[in-house]
Amino acid sequence: MLLYEYPKRDPVSKRNREFQKHEDKRKNKKLLIRNVLVSSIIVLLSFKIEVLWLAVVVAGIGVFGISSAVLMYNYAFSGFSDKAYTYIYDDRIEHGQISVFDLSLICVTVYYEDIESSRQDIMGNIVLKLNSVNSSIMTKTGKNKSQSEIKPKNNEIRLFFQSSEAKYYLIRELSRKIKYR
Repeated sequence: MLLYEYPKRDPVSKRNREFQKHEDKRKNKKLLIRNVLVSSIIVLLSFKIEVLWLAVVVAGIGVFGISSAVLMYNYAFSGFSDKAYTYIYDDRIEHGQISVFDLSLICVTVYYEDIESSRQDIMGNIVLKLNSVNSSIMTKTGKNKSQSEIKPKNNEIRLFFQSSEAKYYLIRELSRKIKYR
């Protein structure tokens, strides 16, 4: 039985979500362009510096600025993706999240009986420690629609929730089932 779903399927919340997503995407794109331009100017100015070690340091700062701007944009984009979802059932959690680095979809189905313990990390993600014999599934779908199964490291799965409401519902209502500590 379905206990919680995100995103809600009603038309009003979908329209509000689309509007908010459009506004945030526009704002983040402006920030990306500004940060890349400033960092590119820093890299170009590094060629005018005659002291070699200083030029290398300044160019490194510029390249770091460009890469961090792109990563921040990807992080913001992954937070507003239409593909992300969370369905909480009475026997399992079905969760889809976007990977920040390659923007691929990671789908996780975790059964409550497979969970050994759970906690939150310092970033606020739910970390589920699975027992050694489990029937939970974790797949990754790339941009070219190729699917591959992922084996979790140390039997731990990190769930990043777009909606903090879903995370709080899971902790508040199902803390015993997920063995939250």
